Amino acid sequence: MEQTERIVGESSFMYLPISAVGALTSPKFKDHVNKLIKETVGFYNTTYPKLCESLNPDTLLENKEALQAQINDIKDLQDKAYFNRLSPLKQSAVSADWKNTYTQNKNIITDNYYANIATNYITCKTMLAERRGKSDASVLFSCKSGKDRTGVISYLVDGSIICANNPALNPTATYKALACASHVQILASLNGGMPGRFGMKPVSLNQIARDAQTSGQLFPRTAHWTNIPLN
Repeated sequence: MEQTERIVGESSFMYLPISAVGALTSPKFKDHVNKLIKETVGFYNTTYPKLCESLNPDTLLENKEALQAQINDIKDLQDKAYFNRLSPLKQSAVSADWKNTYTQNKNIITDNYYANIATNYITCKTMLAERRGKSDASVLFSCKSGKDRTGVISYLVDGSIICANNPALNPTATYKALACASHVQILASLNGGMPGRFGMKPVSLNQIARDAQTSGQLFPRTAHWTNIPLN
């Protein structure tokens, strides 16, 4: 992690431990989230002034219910999907590091808090760039090998962006279709695997992906094989 931070620079570096390997380490993401929120406020302030005032990174999040009520009143379904992803990012950014770590470890069996943060951040950054007509939404993400954890985030981000831009789609069906398409499994095999080692080794999914019951497709037994005869 330290080597990657030195290479990309502290201002460009984020760290979210989505597996048990970094269970007790402190995440690094708040500056990036706050920058994204400021960009959002600058773009949407005229359209949703009260909502932007509540989301401003310089203010505390005092009433989550009132914030959610404002989001529920948004008529544009894509904007509603955007702010439904940005709101939990705001909540995580104002929470203490120890509290975020506690939430991640407490819910890791049924959800993946840090994976949600990564997914929502990349989705919102992509959507905002599209709205602003800019092409500065690139986010490079990787784990040590660029295989299992990277593959899971790719899968979650793909589904999130598709559903956010097409709110009529059923998220469960979308994630199921993505898993059955085998795209992320193939990429994972190419990035950090070996010939025949198809798919990813198990990484904790978030609740939406769990609802799609895609573990069998994403984490096949072949991902564990290390000695595969090729003759």
